[in-house]
Amino acid sequence: MFSEAERQHFSLLLAEEPQKTIYRSTKDDILERVQAIGILAYRTLMLFQGKSSEAYQLLQRVFGEQYKVVEGGKKIELRPKEEIETDSVQSPHDPDSAYRQKSGQKTKGYSMNVTETISGGPLELITNVIVEKANVADTAFVQPAISSTQAITGTPVEKVYSDGAYQSPDNDGYCQDIDMVFTGIQGAASRYDLEMTPDGLMVTDTKTGEQIKATLAKKTKNSTDDRWYIRSGKDKVYFNQQAIRSSHMRRSMKQRPKEELQKRNNVEATMFHVAYPLRSGKSKYRGLVKVQAWAICRCLWVNLVRIIHFIEQTCQRPFQKTKNAVHALRLWAKPNLLPQL
Repeated sequence: MFSEAERQHFSLLLAEEPQKTIYRSTKDDILERVQAIGILAYRTLMLFQGKSSEAYQLLQRVFGEQYKVVEGGKKIELRPKEEIETDSVQSPHDPDSAYRQKSGQKTKGYSMNVTETISGGPLELITNVIVEKANVADTAFVQPAISSTQAITGTPVEKVYSDGAYQSPDNDGYCQDIDMVFTGIQGAASRYDLEMTPDGLMVTDTKTGEQIKATLAKKTKNSTDDRWYIRSGKDKVYFNQQAIRSSHMRRSMKQRPKEELQKRNNVEATMFHVAYPLRSGKSKYRGLVKVQAWAICRCLWVNLVRIIHFIEQTCQRPFQKTKNAVHALRLWAKPNLLPQL
């Protein structure tokens, strides 16, 4: 069904490993080859149109995510990277995996969120583990983690320790009765400290110490949220609700004792225990369901080990006292009086 040239192209693609192609090719060479692959993929989809096999559907998905047909079907073009979604296929062997870039670090695959108790007692246990595609934001983990923890422990959550990535206005509303302790705030600190008072928004310039009352800006046709501004020379500096919220959270964080901010470090040790069997943080399984099953089983194992250690530690002292008492009784008793001891 394919022409001789197309069959030769297939042979060249199958004869070389993808990693070798990347190492041996320049950026222009790779773009040229990817363009040619797109044409071949489109030709394949047209030849087998109407098929419902898993391979055909996967190829159709990849082509739709990476390419577009223009000029009435006469030309195949690569999509600009801005048009490619983060949940696009990252590997033909694991279509569920997604892509994410956070703090300059690129991640392909899945994200795992672990929640554990921090009551200060001798036994702390994992209460919730969530595995989602890598492009799911950290803020999406907060509410189900808290809800699950309350259901499992049978007690309300009073305080949560987390990093700045879990902050969002939606989570603020959900956690309004919970003391949220954040160890950091996303984004660089602003020059201006903002505080909403009964008299209006007060803006403090942290460099000069000058305090200015901001003016409420007029809403434009496309704006829905309130904005305020101050004058800095000839320019206007605007502030929105998000900026006010971030400023409030930074002040709250500075007022926290250092010991309280360091409590979240415990969960980092838990993440190390959970991910210990992995090599470079890579899962041994493919597919979201399998990775979720692994994460649940692994967290269950960590909890079981903690429970065993807790029992050993709490029972060791009474056991040692009993052992010492029996040993003392052996020394005190006469053999003819206690022959069975």
